[in-house]
Parts: sequence; C-alpha cells; structure tokens
Amino acid sequence: MTPGTAYAFFDCQSNDVKDISETVADAWAMTGQLPDITIDVRDARVSDISELMEPDAQQYSQMAKEAKLSYFVKMTALNQPGRLVADELGGTMNQVYNTHLYQEGDTFRAEIVYRNDAGVFEQY
Repeated sequence: MTPGTAYAFFDCQSNDVKDISETVADAWAMTGQLPDITIDVRDARVSDISELMEPDAQQYSQMAKEAKLSYFVKMTALNQPGRLVADELGGTMNQVYNTHLYQEGDTFRAEIVYRNDAGVFEQY
C-alpha cells in the first residue's frame, strides 16, 4: 500500500512558520492515533508548495491561494488509506484552532484534501 497523504491549507494570525510547525506537531501529539506520521508545514506565500504535492492535487493549491489560505500542511502515513490520514489531519487542525495561533472569536478557515480509495483527490 502506498502512503496515505492529506493536505491542509489554512490561515492564522501568526507569521512565524517555526511556531506554526511546532504547534501543528504538538496538536498532532495530543490527538494523533496513526503511527509513522510525517508532517511538513510551509508558508504557502513564499514556498513553492506544488513541489510537495502530487500533480493531480495541485489544483487545490491554486484554490487555496485564491482563498488567501497562507499555510500548508502535508501529512503522510505509511500503510494507511488517505481517508484515515485526512481524519488524522482534520483532528489535528481542530486542535490547532484551540491554540495561541487563534484569538477567541477568530474564524477558522481551512481546507483539507486527500487521495480517496479510487485514487482521486477530493475535499475532506
């Protein structure tokens, strides 16, 4: 089985990618269930995230850019279906919303996409 992959695009008040990366990793550590997870967080405004994405998922990168979602998370898990990785990433991002990256009342804007069992990327 190929690694399951899910991508999240989101926005928050912070501009510190290191802080955001650490916060995402900490959020996953609190809620994560799947073994062998890798997490990569980038500032989509300055990084070419298309290099990190599978070609048939890159359309979502453009959609996120148009929606002004500034940050990108790639989560991969060995021997897991994409839907389970998307569930894991969804739980992680919900936890991220409850951190210092957001003030009370902030709108949480995020999109998650993953490769489904049919091999097609879709929104979570």
